This record gives sequence, C-alpha cells and structure tokens, in this order.
Amino acid sequence: MFQLSIFFYFIFGTIIGSFLNVLTLRYNTGKGIYGRSSCPSCRKELRWFELVPIFSWVWQGGRCANCGSKISLQYPIVEFATGASFSFAFFLDIDILPLILFLSITSTLIAIAIYDVRHTIIPDSWVYFFAFLSFLFILMDSNVTVSFFKIFESVFAGALLSIPFVFLWFISKGMWIGLGDAKLIFGIGILLGIEQGFFSIMLSFVLGAIVGIFLLLLSSEAWARLLEKITPTKISQELTYGFRMRSEIPFGPFLIGVSFVVWVSNLHGMYVTPDFINEVLVLLS
Repeated sequence: MFQLSIFFYFIFGTIIGSFLNVLTLRYNTGKGIYGRSSCPSCRKELRWFELVPIFSWVWQGGRCANCGSKISLQYPIVEFATGASFSFAFFLDIDILPLILFLSITSTLIAIAIYDVRHTIIPDSWVYFFAFLSFLFILMDSNVTVSFFKIFESVFAGALLSIPFVFLWFISKGMWIGLGDAKLIFGIGILLGIEQGFFSIMLSFVLGAIVGIFLLLLSSEAWARLLEKITPTKISQELTYGFRMRSEIPFGPFLIGVSFVVWVSNLHGMYVTPDFINEVLVLLS
C-alpha cells in the first residue's frame, strides 16, 4: 500500500485543479496550456502569489488585483473540488499504480464536467482517455490470468450500458441526450460494471430531474444575480432570462458526480443496491 497524508492529497489536488481550470478554459481556443495565466479582463500577467490555489482568490476578494474586475467562482470551486476528491485517496488501500490511475481518472472526470457545464459538449479525446484509464484501472485491480472474465465483463458493461443511449441520441437527433454522454457512460460501465453502472445512471437521472425542476422555478432575477458571480457560458447566456422547458442541461456533471461517489464507495466495499435505490425514491416521494 502507498500512503501519504490527507493534507498532501488535498494540496496536490488544488494544484491539479488550478491546472484543470487552465486546460478547460484554453482547450479548443488556439491557446496552449503553457505560459503564465493572466487576467481575462486587463490581460495583466499574474504574479506567483496571485496563482496560489483558493488562497489567492480569497485574499483578493474574488477580484483582479490590477483592474478590480471580478474573477470567476469557477477557479476556487474547481480547485477545492479537486482537492476534496483527491483526499479520498487517503482512505484507499491501494498500491502506487492504482493510486496514480485513481488520481488521473478523477482529474479527467472533473475536466469533463467543467467543460460540459461551460459548453454543453464533451470532447471526444477526453472521454476516450477516461475509458482507457478505466480499463487500465480494472487491469491493475485484477489478476489478468485468473480474472480475464472480469475484464471482459467490464468492457461488455460499457457497451451494454451505452448502446441504449446512443439509440436515444440517434432517434432524438441529440435532443434527449448528447452523444458525448453516451460515450461517457461507456467509460462508466467499464469502471463500475453493469449493476453499479446502471444504478449510477439511474441516480444521475433522478438528481438531474431534481435540479431541472429547481431551475424551472428559479426566477430571472435570481439567474441574473447568479450569473454575476459565475463566468458567462453557453448555457448561462441562454438562461439569462430564466430557464425554459426546452433549455439544455449538461447531463455529464450528474453522471460524473454520482459515478464518482459510487466508485469510491465500491473501493471501500460499499455497493449501491436495489434496496438503497428504493430508500432514495421513498425519501424523494
């Protein structure tokens, strides 16, 4: 077993979260991921003490030290979320290679979630990379010579769970679900298997429905106040005047959030069961 302190995992996670912010903001814009970050308003290059994850945003009051413009809440939220997600590694009884894969998969999922929220689309290369990492994790977690069926079952689970959603995407022409979500489900199936993957998808739909109802009830004024604090995105610009029944909600973050919790629970020997699903539905009814 390879073990470090939970504080180290959190700090390391915030640093990776800062990188994920850069990656998701610069991806497909023609800008490279290298080079010093700058204020999006005044373009002034940030100094080292303005780049400390979470702390710099809090210390500067969420504003640029040079021009005073507001800095998106995305930065501290992603940094904290990545640090908190990495902290789960402290409680895992795994060796160095599975640990590296765990952190890599976590980072990839967070990047996919951020990009989906901002653009309501999931980059193919990222979701394929996630599926590949998931397969490697299964290999590291299995004895290939005696557990080949387990590996085959994981890949089969990915295909079995994703094909119905590819069909939904096809017949709805992308109105009901995005093709990127179906590809994401393929990786989730590999990582979690048929049963746990299926339960994760169902819980994601429940959570997405709850959030969708809340957004429908949110007033235009509430949206305006919320958008003042969050960087305008494709979806937020669409919803400036309130949420609509036909508005597009990124489903990826729900899939990722629920699947991550289920995955970590599975690694601790706790599994989502039909009884657990029934209890959740009873609480919501």
